[in-house]
Amino acid sequence: MPLKSLLPETGFNADQTGIIAKAFDDAWAQIQRENDPAMAPLIRTAIAKRIIETAQREGTDARTLCDDAIAYARRRRGRGSGRR
Repeated sequence: MPLKSLLPETGFNADQTGIIAKAFDDAWAQIQRENDPAMAPLIRTAIAKRIIETAQREGTDARTLCDDAIAYARRRRGRGSGRR
């Protein structure tokens, strides 16, 4: 999972890491059905980075992080970078 490989670079504590992981899992569960399976690694990495960046700026509420990541992935797909 790309999320775990990105987290060591951050200063999140164990509780925050759990919230971030939940946000990632929930977001992926919702958007994986909407995308080409061949694009899954790229999309997973993009949403992982987005969740981590958002958590660093705005806190670590799982629902907010999840919703933001889903919106981000859908906007990217709308621009053509999430589905080919």
